Amino acid sequence: MADGKKRRQQRRSSVTVVAFSNTIHLENAFESLCKELGTETIEISRLGEFFQRADLKVGNDELEDIMRIFEFEIEHRGRTGRLIFEDILRLLTKPQYSFPLTMAEEMSHERQVTVAHYIAVLLGSDLEARKLMLKEPPTVMRGDKQACRLIGLEMHNQRHDEDIRIMLARAITTLAEKPRLVSGEVAAPGEKALKLYDNKSMAAYMHCLRLSKHPAYLDKRSLWNPEDTNDPNNMISLVEVYKAWKKKSTEIRRPPVYLDEIPVNDPLSKPEFFLEFRYAVNEPSDGVRVAAVESLISITDHEHEQAMKVLMHTAIHDPGFTVRAAAVQMLGNVAREIRKEGYSQRLGDYERWWDENEYPFRTKEESIAFFWSVLEQACVDPAWQVRKRAVETIADAVSHGDVKPFGWVAARVEDACLAVRKSAMKMLISATFGRGSFISERNHRVSEMVQAGVPPHEASVRADQETAEVKEVDWDRAALDALVLRTRHPQAMQRRSALQALGDVMSGARVHGDRACIEAFLRVLEEGGETDELVQNAAIGALWKCTLKGDSTVVLPIAEFALRQRGWQSRKTAIE
Repeated sequence: MADGKKRRQQRRSSVTVVAFSNTIHLENAFESLCKELGTETIEISRLGEFFQRADLKVGNDELEDIMRIFEFEIEHRGRTGRLIFEDILRLLTKPQYSFPLTMAEEMSHERQVTVAHYIAVLLGSDLEARKLMLKEPPTVMRGDKQACRLIGLEMHNQRHDEDIRIMLARAITTLAEKPRLVSGEVAAPGEKALKLYDNKSMAAYMHCLRLSKHPAYLDKRSLWNPEDTNDPNNMISLVEVYKAWKKKSTEIRRPPVYLDEIPVNDPLSKPEFFLEFRYAVNEPSDGVRVAAVESLISITDHEHEQAMKVLMHTAIHDPGFTVRAAAVQMLGNVAREIRKEGYSQRLGDYERWWDENEYPFRTKEESIAFFWSVLEQACVDPAWQVRKRAVETIADAVSHGDVKPFGWVAARVEDACLAVRKSAMKMLISATFGRGSFISERNHRVSEMVQAGVPPHEASVRADQETAEVKEVDWDRAALDALVLRTRHPQAMQRRSALQALGDVMSGARVHGDRACIEAFLRVLEEGGETDELVQNAAIGALWKCTLKGDSTVVLPIAEFALRQRGWQSRKTAIE
């Protein structure tokens, strides 16, 4: 008996997770199974037998996921095929599984009454009382994980109205404990800090966001999603966006159509008409899933691997476009929080990622590559709400000098949706201007040099070099470089849009006279170069916006272009 007690104490001290109050019951079940088998460990294949002995309800899909992860660890991580009790404890606290919601804890009578009253008010018919309780919950309930667990179970009860379950999702956020550092633990340089999270609350949200492994093919022709210009800055909650869309789509009786497979013999259904998503397993309401996404990130942070994975998985696979938009927006919120640490601090930096311990066990490089692949897919999502938020998230997460993500943003300046086009232009201008310190100093030096008789094209180059020596570079010319690359697009309309956008960004960010951009415009006007008249006019118009006054390297090529052009419109534009 003494040895058993000592062994239990050693196990608890070695496990840096939140232990359950009925850990004794679990350990007794584990030891009884070990005693029956005549070993101190159990085989992974007997995990289901342990769950039954411990009275834990586990679905077949969940058990299959757990077994797959352990098999992967055996194959690729060199772990043994046997489990000790610490493995069980770590497994039971993972929020992606249902265990934290099924593990009840002992509660005093007074505590039970307080929680029951709180839930009763939220489930009641008095809307004002519900709002007040949501805004000002009892102080003794803050940080109460058991209360959050019970509210989560009510949120999963689909017999309640959708509005009530959305409110329950938000109620968990007000009560849940926020991430905090483990006392006495200091992370080594380059490693993430050891933190405690409210796994019960996270499990409640992740339960709602669980998606099927089987595809759901959306017929793009059935997606009714008109552009709304009433919310240019994403100030309206996506829950309200979903409710408004649901009401309108119900009125016109045009719900989206999802199929289990793409029709093969239907001449009216081509494969390009369908997009692959995943069915929602536990929560059919898009509104509740949106609330779960918005609430999840408020009780976790970017250092929690599984929370970030759930957001990214939701952003590309959830069938509800408002849910995908919410996931992308929450990734953007994380990126903006990191930027508060300093202008050079970005979510897209490698130092923000780590070798993942959760399936699929990516390296740092693979993790950041997956993150960017998610945003790349979001940029071409069929819903404009997702594309708009993807553009904003990229601008906040991209590392300095990384041209590729800005290329995705540059492509959105041609988007069919006005809100997405405006957002893309705004993000490109903002990235180019930065904090304004470098640009202001550069422009001041250019002005002084030109007044001293230095040719404008030389003044621009010298000002860039001299300013970099005395000022921190707080702007990102990668946004300009992405647009310059796009001016070489094989399709004329894309080249025209890129040239126009480049001129607008240079003008808006006050980067007049930048030589790399000026040369991109002049290349269009070279003899034997661009043949499309609209593209040529776009280049001339952009040069007019962003060329320094008196720059002979621009004036002479435009004059030569006007002399050799046959079309009167091109000559007129060049002369003007």
